[in-house]
Amino acid sequence: MAPTTLQTPRVPQLSLAFLVAAAAAVLVSILIGGALYFYSAANSVVSDYRRGMNAAAFDTQLYFDRREVVLRWVAAKLSAEAGGLSNIDHLSLSEPEQDYLSSLGLRPLHTAAGTGASHYLDGDGAPLPAPLGEWVVSILEQVASPRQADGLPVILWLSAPNDPQHRLWLYTPLAAADSGAGWLGMEVSSAALRQALHQPQAYSPNYLLVNPLRRAILKNGDFLAETEDLSGRMEGVHGDDFRVVWQGLWPRYLALNKCIGEGGWRVIYYVRIGDLLALGALPVTPVLATVLALCALVIVGLVVLRGRIIRPALQQQAALQESQRFTRTIIESSPVGLCLLRRDDGSVLLSNPQAERWLAHDDGHWLQQALDSAGGEFERELADGSAVHLELVPLRYRGIDTVLCAAHDISAMKAVEASLRDAKRSADAASAAMAEFVAVMSHEIRTPLFGLMATLELLGTTSLNQAQQQQLRTLENTSTFLLRTINQTLDLCRMEAGEDVLKTQSFSPRHLVEAVVASYSDLALSKGLRLYSLVDAEVPDAVLGDELRLRQILNNVMNNAIKFTESGQVVLRLTAVADAGEQVRLQFQLADTGRGMSPALRDRLFVRYSRDDGDDSSGAMAAYSGSGLGLFICKRLAALMDAQLSVTSELGLGTSITLEISLVCQASASPPRPRWGRVFVSGQAQEMVVNLCSWLQRWGLRASPYHPDVGIDPDAAGAVLLQAWPPAARTPVWSGRQVVMRPLGQWPSQPASSWLRYCSAYDLDGVRQALERPWSLPAPSLPAELPQVPARVLVVDDNPLNRQVLREQLAQLGCQALIADSGAQALALAARHQLDVVLTDINMPEMDGYTLAQQLRQQGFQQPIYGVTALLQERHHNGMPHPSMTALLARPLSIPQLARLLADALRAQS
Repeated sequence: MAPTTLQTPRVPQLSLAFLVAAAAAVLVSILIGGALYFYSAANSVVSDYRRGMNAAAFDTQLYFDRREVVLRWVAAKLSAEAGGLSNIDHLSLSEPEQDYLSSLGLRPLHTAAGTGASHYLDGDGAPLPAPLGEWVVSILEQVASPRQADGLPVILWLSAPNDPQHRLWLYTPLAAADSGAGWLGMEVSSAALRQALHQPQAYSPNYLLVNPLRRAILKNGDFLAETEDLSGRMEGVHGDDFRVVWQGLWPRYLALNKCIGEGGWRVIYYVRIGDLLALGALPVTPVLATVLALCALVIVGLVVLRGRIIRPALQQQAALQESQRFTRTIIESSPVGLCLLRRDDGSVLLSNPQAERWLAHDDGHWLQQALDSAGGEFERELADGSAVHLELVPLRYRGIDTVLCAAHDISAMKAVEASLRDAKRSADAASAAMAEFVAVMSHEIRTPLFGLMATLELLGTTSLNQAQQQQLRTLENTSTFLLRTINQTLDLCRMEAGEDVLKTQSFSPRHLVEAVVASYSDLALSKGLRLYSLVDAEVPDAVLGDELRLRQILNNVMNNAIKFTESGQVVLRLTAVADAGEQVRLQFQLADTGRGMSPALRDRLFVRYSRDDGDDSSGAMAAYSGSGLGLFICKRLAALMDAQLSVTSELGLGTSITLEISLVCQASASPPRPRWGRVFVSGQAQEMVVNLCSWLQRWGLRASPYHPDVGIDPDAAGAVLLQAWPPAARTPVWSGRQVVMRPLGQWPSQPASSWLRYCSAYDLDGVRQALERPWSLPAPSLPAELPQVPARVLVVDDNPLNRQVLREQLAQLGCQALIADSGAQALALAARHQLDVVLTDINMPEMDGYTLAQQLRQQGFQQPIYGVTALLQERHHNGMPHPSMTALLARPLSIPQLARLLADALRAQS
């Protein structure tokens, strides 16, 4: 049943069309509103300018009317007073009247009718210049009638075109009946006229004074050119009007045309449209900016809505359609059977061909389980014998509760699983057989080897000549190498079997380093190497970790360092770096001055069975050959402890191996601060001297390096000289108390005195004790080589060599040994004798060591029972002792180890 294909919705498209139409309507409204606002503002501005122009035109008209009235008054007065009007020399006016004419800017003059002579009637009667006078007469003679239609004398306003002073004259006839009386005129100065035309108003419009011939007499602005008449700009203008003057397609001026006076003169006030815009009188910029801003806002809003809402909706719908097609294609082509079931009736809503195939071979009994479950998975075997794995996921589909079923054909996987199970059973059986074989062989091989090593140890306690001692040392080295090879092989077997586990316990990192270095001191001294350790004073006293595994790694790398170093020194350094929380990061670095390694060897150093045989073709390196497992096992152990093991080496420059590990730091009580004075430290290695000074200062001592060139009075200072190991090349000249650090094998036969003490070069606690012990007490002598422990010990072992070795070792310690070769014999001896300690082998026939210990406890035996085994990491109890046993001991058991063990057991019983 195919799902309905999603259709492209019309709502987004209709919404987009509606938005476009709405945006267009809004834009048109904004443009119309802006235009109306601009029209209204422009009308307001034009009205203001028109009022100002009308006021200016009215003032100009009043100016002309007043002067015409004055002219008629003067003419009437002159006609009444003059006896003969043909020749008037002066005008008789009172002083106030003359002042009045002067205030009006008028200067009276007379022009004779016949001669055309013109002269002024004030002052000395100066004549008018001849050219001007002739032009005035020519104009006056053209007057047809001296009177107007209303009966008043004619008044003419004249302005000569060639007058450089741009003067204006008003003329009227002195006597209308007497043509010979001439004309009375009033000269108006251009300055006074300009002052009358220029009205100081807020709008300050420009002006034109135009004569009846449409020529501009006076002007202010660029409305007309110098030779241009008014007809070119204002066609059809005969009366007063207010209009917009166009220049081509663009409006150029606002002009007010007004007739003034009685001679047909006009005054035109105008203002440039550009000035209105420049002065901001017309709000073009704000209106245009507002309109553009609103239009931009509408367009941006439309774009944003289209980009943020409409287009994403269309894209989302297209993506949904594409996703549906993609999902449908995947479902149909998927190798997994998929079907969608309705929860209420189990009907199939969707399915692919694979699901239809397995549904056809199924009995349908799983259907109710699928519908009732809230999810999960289970397997079904179909009628044709094939198997499917069903996964059920409840979900909602188109508002319906459904279950999605996915069926995987696991027939091939089931067959592979069956094969793997059979193979695993076979492999486990083989592994168990191999483990059993390795355990048996390790016991059988190492039992005689431990007997050999113990016998060699006993042989070393006897008197031997130098050649015999050398041969004994060779046998001991050979047996040690053989034991190491066997142990490494067994370790590898345990790792491959996954049986290697960590044993976390509290231990001192400093004591671990000192013990490792001390155990190799004899080997280093035999090769003439300087061997010492440096432990940072910040290293904690106790940490939690697997000390045995760390010791195994350090022993291996220490053995290799001494093996491949012919001269120089081997140094083991331990530093601590604070880590997060209670963790502390320890760094063990072992550096030697050996021959180093090539890059090729360095790259395969931690590879299984990889060995460094050097470039010696003569076979001189044969003594150093090994199994090639040591560093490989160290790398595996480091990974098991989440540690990092790395190497740095160059040919001829030696090798440095670093082990970094994070361990939990344990709090430890600080030791009591000693009460002794100043100590000076001397030595060959400066880093050893500095390290000892830091430890002495940690213990509360004022310590500093010894400088032979600085004079020190030992008695006066109460100081002690501590000679470090390796010793200084030049023996210090010191007359006071001295503590000398030496390996145990290099102590003199009688080292101690009241001013000289010896201590181990690999034991900082021994150094501290040597410095703390009061010098007034006698120095302790060397400990006895074999301490005597009067204990009665029961030895139980089925191997006669092991019994013989333990008997001789116990005899060296002064113990009474009772020997039993089986568990039954041991039980009988324990019932008849009072015993202090029981040493029993773990792997014995008929009754092993664990069973023997359990039966001894059942008989009431309370003393320590120690199990002795060739391998601590046994399958039984994962290396942990049986509840009936005190502890497990690993072979070979050395005489000092037996001495400490028996001494502790006797002290516990006392």
